[in-house]
Amino acid sequence: MKKNPVKDKKRGRTPATEEARAEKRAAKPAAEKRKKAEDKMFSRFHYLLLMAVCGVLRLKFRAKSRLSPAFLAQKKEGAMLVLSNHVSPFDFAWFTTPFLGKKVSFVVAETMKYSQPVFAGLIDGYHAIVKKQFYADYTCIKNIKRYLEAGISVILCPEGKVSADGRTAPMAFAVAKLVKWLGFHVASCVISGAGLTRPKWAHSSRKGKVVCEMDMLMSAEDIAKLSAGEIMAKIDSALAHNEHAWQAENGVVFKGRRYAEGLE
Repeated sequence: MKKNPVKDKKRGRTPATEEARAEKRAAKPAAEKRKKAEDKMFSRFHYLLLMAVCGVLRLKFRAKSRLSPAFLAQKKEGAMLVLSNHVSPFDFAWFTTPFLGKKVSFVVAETMKYSQPVFAGLIDGYHAIVKKQFYADYTCIKNIKRYLEAGISVILCPEGKVSADGRTAPMAFAVAKLVKWLGFHVASCVISGAGLTRPKWAHSSRKGKVVCEMDMLMSAEDIAKLSAGEIMAKIDSALAHNEHAWQAENGVVFKGRRYAEGLE
């Protein structure tokens, strides 16, 4: 049966419109597939739950954020990789809240899932990126790239563990290679006071002050021009921190009980 070109024209059917409709139909499954993939990487419910928990912790420990104009501009523009020092078990509360209103995830040690059942539920529900400690985890690396490409910022602590003495520990050179390979904008996060508020070895918390400072460290264009060695030097310089020196310089007092409990 031959098509009537006059009737087709009246109905708005032309070769151009038919082609556009065909493209739209073809794009729909791809869009649905992409949405399902994004749903596996981000849970709005757990995001809001995490932000609420972090908000309570920030109030309890008098935490403040200092965000540079460059960081705020990039937050508005799109995803970034954030490299942070790691001074306390509660660091997730300090470095995630500056992203309120934007999608963000973080890399967490696989052992956290097995330390307490509640952690396993929260980590799985939030779709945080899980990593095996102390050696290269190819699945983790792929997930970091996948999240960034989906528009979700990722926070990584290159030290790999919480500092026991409040000083930034040596970081593996592989971090610079990862930054080079990813090719995304990189921000730095320096947390001060959290290691004195709740030291790694302590059984109780102290009341004092926590400051989370975020700034842009390297743009994607900078990374393309820099060698891995130059990138590593920038990371080492940006994340260098000593909790006790910071306390002495700022005169912050931390109040609590049983200060030495847990050192034995």
